[in-house]
Amino acid sequence: MLKKSLPHGGELVILDAVGVPFGVVYMDENNYKEDLALKVKQALASMKSQLKFRGFSEESINFYNDFPADRKERYVWWNSKSDSEYKLFLKPEFEALIEDLTLIISKIDSGIETKLNLNLGLPVIRDGPRAHRWAALHSKGRDKRIDVQFFINLTSKGARVGIYFGKHKIGKESWKSFVRHLHKNKEQIFHELNNLEMQGYVFINTIHDDYINKSDGVIYSPTSSQEMYEHVCNNEEIDIVRVLDITNLSNKFLIEKILECFVQTRLMYELLQLSKFNHYSRALISRQD
Repeated sequence: MLKKSLPHGGELVILDAVGVPFGVVYMDENNYKEDLALKVKQALASMKSQLKFRGFSEESINFYNDFPADRKERYVWWNSKSDSEYKLFLKPEFEALIEDLTLIISKIDSGIETKLNLNLGLPVIRDGPRAHRWAALHSKGRDKRIDVQFFINLTSKGARVGIYFGKHKIGKESWKSFVRHLHKNKEQIFHELNNLEMQGYVFINTIHDDYINKSDGVIYSPTSSQEMYEHVCNNEEIDIVRVLDITNLSNKFLIEKILECFVQTRLMYELLQLSKFNHYSRALISRQD
C-alpha cells in the first residue's frame, strides 16, 4: 500500500516506551527501551564536556536548497560552494555531529566503527555532487555499504534518521544472506516495523532524484509480513526513516533527538543483523538463547 506524505518529527523526549513485539526474547522484558534510554542519557551526560556540535548554521541548513536539477550545472554549483559554505560550515558542523554521536553510542555499543572517515559518505561521487550529506554508524570492520546502518542524512528538508540495508555490487552474497534472514524472521521484523510506524517512522524508497526534487520518495505501508518481504526483495533495500524538519536543526539538542531515534530503532537494527553480528556483546535489546 502506498502513502504520499512523510510525517516530520517534532519535539522528541528520551524516551516514550512502546509495546514489545511478539515472539522475540528481550532483556528486561517490558523495560528494555527504558533501560537503553537510561544508558544513552548517562553516556550523553558523561560526554557533554567533550561534545563539539552546537547545531547547524543557516549556511548548512540551506546548503542544498539550490542544488541544480540539470546535471551539467552541478559541478559549477559545487565549485561555487565548496570553498565557502561547505568547508567553513557544512563540513565541520556535520562531522562534529557524527563524531559526537559516535563518541556517545560507542560507550554503549563497543562494536560500532569509530573512525570518522569510515562512517562518512562522500559529498561528491563519480556521478557528481550529491544532493544530501550522509553518514552511517555501522559495525567495526564492515564496509558500511554492505552492513546494517543507523544513518543520518542532511537534506534540504531536514535530517533523515533511521535504519538502512541494501544490495550493493561489492556484497552480492551479503544481500542473498540478508534475504534469507529476512524471510526467516519476517514476522518479528514486520511487527517491529508496525511499532516504528506508530512512532512516526516510514517504510520508504528514496532515489537521488528525490533529493534533487525535494521529494520524500515513495512511502509504503505493507499490510502483511509477506508484503513487506516481497517489497524489500523487489526494491533491493530496506529503508525505515524519520524526518527531523529544519526547525530541529539549529541547536545542539539535535543530538538528543537523534539519540532518541537510536533508542527507538535499535531493536530493528538488531533484528536485521546477520550471523556475523555478535549478539552476546552487542545486543542491547534482543538476545538469542
